Amino acid sequence: MIPDAVAAVRARLPIRYSAPRWHRAYRRVARDSFRTVPFYRESWALAPGSRVITREQALRRAADLIPLAGGVPETDHRRSRQAISRFAAEVGAARRRTGRTVGPAVAVEELAGPGQPLHAGTLLTDPLLGYLGVVGDCGLWHLPWPDVYARRTACGIAVTLLQQKSPRLVDVLLPGSAAANISVCVRHGRPVLTS
Repeated sequence: MIPDAVAAVRARLPIRYSAPRWHRAYRRVARDSFRTVPFYRESWALAPGSRVITREQALRRAADLIPLAGGVPETDHRRSRQAISRFAAEVGAARRRTGRTVGPAVAVEELAGPGQPLHAGTLLTDPLLGYLGVVGDCGLWHLPWPDVYARRTACGIAVTLLQQKSPRLVDVLLPGSAAANISVCVRHGRPVLTS
């Protein structure tokens, strides 16, 4: 095969989940953010143990979340939507022929409410962070791990956007996630958000 054809085939294949690779990507983004983003340099230097920020802090200090090299202050939700649509097919949440998701979008805040039946393809969204997950055919909230990192903290689930360069969103606390946990789906072998 010629190199371009090999690259095209690889681009269509799902990326195999690797917890060490996921954690390394997070550490790389956090390290680079500390070096290049004024907000993180200031806040992490003043309080080394508390890296989590709220959505309100991120919105209030949006200009300080732009790397020193420059960038835009808005999250690219179109790119986020494309990434989640590709990921949805891997966890059985999209129609195989069209690749389109089949469910509605649910705001992060609604996760804290009473459990509602979730259908495959339902998207988890946040106004700042964009699309954060999709319900797989197993009924669990799957995180699109190449693009989104999540970790359990004392305050709840903190999310980092791994692919977004500006604004840098590292360890943003999901509202209402105090009772949530991160685990791995037995069926798909991908990280999931559970409550």
